[in-house]
Amino acid sequence: SLKLPPAIYQKRYFEMTPRQAALYKQLRDEYEVELESGVFITAPLAIVRYGRLQQVASGYLPDDSGEPRSVLEPGAKDPRMEVLEDEIAATSGQFVIFCAYKLDVKRILAFLGDQALPYDGSITSEQGAVNKARFKAGEVRGLVGTYSKMCEGHNLATAHTMFMYSHTIKA
Repeated sequence: SLKLPPAIYQKRYFEMTPRQAALYKQLRDEYEVELESGVFITAPLAIVRYGRLQQVASGYLPDDSGEPRSVLEPGAKDPRMEVLEDEIAATSGQFVIFCAYKLDVKRILAFLGDQALPYDGSITSEQGAVNKARFKAGEVRGLVGTYSKMCEGHNLATAHTMFMYSHTIKA
């Protein structure tokens, strides 16, 4: 039987940029935003709106073709990523980051560089097994993946910290 210390849950808050906050409020209240001239994002269903609001908080929105578009002011730092950066810097040992969206995984991996490996639907099962083995062997500090790929059936007890970067309805 695996003996783990009790979980300690801590919420972290961040201030959205002015543009993020305005888009968030408009999407929440009107179910539609215009990102750029002629580029509209609609979310009439509550479940879709929940996901879009979460994506705005993550710094992007996908357009109708699925292409991610930044919701940050040009040159602005992503406040949510800055909080994650501070938390990782304050963490000793290995960590796992859970994300709701593959784009969150991609963005976090771009930020972390060779400190972490992916474990999401963008890689094959074979590559996932290799990445998990490398993580468990201590070759990398972090493993970043989606809930759907990483939440059940994995012993990731070598990690000192688990971050829930973005949530799902189930998480």
